[in-house]
Amino acid sequence: MREFAYQFMLDTELHNGDDSSSRPCRLVSSSPVDTERELLRRFTTGDASAFAQLVHTYKSQIYGYVCRSGVPMGVRDDLFQDIFLRVSQAAGRFDFERPFKPWLFAIAVNTVRSHFRKPQLAMVDAVAAEVEDGGPRGDQILAAQETASWLDTAIAALPGPQRDVLILVCIQRMDRQEVARTLDIPLETVKTLLRRGRLTLAKQLASRTARTEHEYRERAL
Repeated sequence: MREFAYQFMLDTELHNGDDSSSRPCRLVSSSPVDTERELLRRFTTGDASAFAQLVHTYKSQIYGYVCRSGVPMGVRDDLFQDIFLRVSQAAGRFDFERPFKPWLFAIAVNTVRSHFRKPQLAMVDAVAAEVEDGGPRGDQILAAQETASWLDTAIAALPGPQRDVLILVCIQRMDRQEVARTLDIPLETVKTLLRRGRLTLAKQLASRTARTEHEYRERAL
């Protein structure tokens, strides 16, 4: 019965004037009114409003992670809800001596991985690139939007471990130690995956830039 209440709460967060499925995958930082661990502690004692505040605080970060992980648009909301339902189910096992954010993202990472283990889903079909619809405002703005769209796609297409580390370090701004705890891998592995992911994107961006410049010169002839 309590899970239905949490499901309704999540539906309200997603659709009460905030249509996440149609917005671009951008992150908005939030400053919690209370500490995350205290909110989770209150939730475990029966305070449902504390859970709602946790969802509100982290919904943009978690939804951004889901987007950049290559999850198809049509199932993003369901997966977002599944992540927080798992949080509610695991809350009683949380170690309150440890930080909250790595624990939360460990659940998010594992939920996304489980999603892609389903045989009917393939990563290549999951890549969805979105840009803000700001209307035509000149070639520079259009080029920036195209680059942002390309980058979202390129990140989503990285091998899973590289993608997870890159998103958590470069977008979620988690330090490498936190990422190692979140993904349950050695710190040196985090550094290696981050380096490989950045190198892959740098090579792809250089190739894309050279190709774009060549096409521009061809059109100018």
